[in-house]
Amino acid sequence: MKKKPLRLLSLCLCLILATAVFLGHPCMAKGAVKKPAIAANAAYLWDITDNEVLFEKAADTHYANASTTKMLTAILALEHLKPNTVVQFSAEAASRIPTKLWANAGETFYMQDLLYSLLVPSHNDTAVALAEAVSGSEAAFAKLMNKKAVSLGCTHTSFVTASGLDVEGKDHGSSARDLALILRHGMQKALFLDAIRTSSKTIQSLNLGRTFQLATTSPEFRQMAGAIGGKTGYTRKAGYCFAGCFERSGHKFIVVTLGSASSAARWQDIAALMQYAEKYRTENPTTSVTVRWNPVANAQGYTIWYRLNGSAKYIRAGVTTKTSYTQYGLKPGVTYRFAVKPWVKENGTYIFGPVCNKTDGVTKPQPAQISSVTVNANGDVKVKLAKKALGAQKYAMCYSTSPDFRNWNFKIGIRTTYTTRTMAKGLKPGVYYARVRSYLEMKDKTKVYASWSPAVKFTVK
Repeated sequence: MKKKPLRLLSLCLCLILATAVFLGHPCMAKGAVKKPAIAANAAYLWDITDNEVLFEKAADTHYANASTTKMLTAILALEHLKPNTVVQFSAEAASRIPTKLWANAGETFYMQDLLYSLLVPSHNDTAVALAEAVSGSEAAFAKLMNKKAVSLGCTHTSFVTASGLDVEGKDHGSSARDLALILRHGMQKALFLDAIRTSSKTIQSLNLGRTFQLATTSPEFRQMAGAIGGKTGYTRKAGYCFAGCFERSGHKFIVVTLGSASSAARWQDIAALMQYAEKYRTENPTTSVTVRWNPVANAQGYTIWYRLNGSAKYIRAGVTTKTSYTQYGLKPGVTYRFAVKPWVKENGTYIFGPVCNKTDGVTKPQPAQISSVTVNANGDVKVKLAKKALGAQKYAMCYSTSPDFRNWNFKIGIRTTYTTRTMAKGLKPGVYYARVRSYLEMKDKTKVYASWSPAVKFTVK
């Protein structure tokens, strides 16, 4: 039997530090939020912050998906070509219709400029030009696309064209879940992310010096609160499609719809799913704990476990080569025990050292929200919270003459376990602002505060 390397016996020197950051997730009893009625043939809503699927409709059904295909075309262009690679339009590419850049055969561009042509206004001739630059022909590129799709975990994708245009007699399409996987992968590339976030851009050809104005195909989405970016698609066979990402309640989400009957119906579905994501996350908040430790000499990686304090069963959280790890999806206001094991890999076998010093990580409680502030004739101020904050033991109800509560520029009116209390009595006439922080108190009297509630303005007459 091979002996364990001595270099891992120093693991007892590993020091873990845990901090809590409020984010939001479903390891608790779910708050009831009514799911929206979606008219599209297929839909998928994915909280990528917590890796939780919030909504799906025919998410694994293969449908024509039109220009949402171009997301994978862009990914392969970025992985096989440098941003300053010069791409020339062939006669085949220049002839592609309908929506197009209208580049001439022989006209040249930088690849990074064509990426915006591909993803902002969705030019089909550009898709072919990039496909030919990568693989020599669109047919060869389609094979590369399907191979890449499989590597990303896609199980219902078969692409025939780089543009997403349908070909008679051939089955070009994907599923809502597969497109979400493709978009998630693309978002990890800075140029891809910038392109899907861009509303307008001017590019110029290199050899002819012509300028081209590019404008987004999704202005309606960009007007929605929290919108980051995305890719539209339309053909008669596919209907109106969309794959995009947005941020609500401190979380990032991916949303996909396929087969809407009209552009207006598409955006109605997207808006409904975005609103649902926000409501769901508000009713089902989560927290995260970040664990940090000192590096262990010669360790190649670390595996992290955690358990609810008091439970005997550990859950494997993940693996990292770094000296910190963030676990999402934890209950607010709860203590968790974390443990880390370093390891080396030799001849294909993982060899673990002993567990590092264990530590507790305490998650912050759910932030409180003020429902109303009322003032009587005596200057007595009553604060009412919207509801109990999950994981909170008490609430610090505070007030100030400024909406800025930094640097202790406020007074604590009362600490209470109740959600409705008279915060202060006999305040002098003037304009004030109220805020609340939920918190829990450790055995050593250390207080773990959630973030402030929004400031509520009130007047004492």
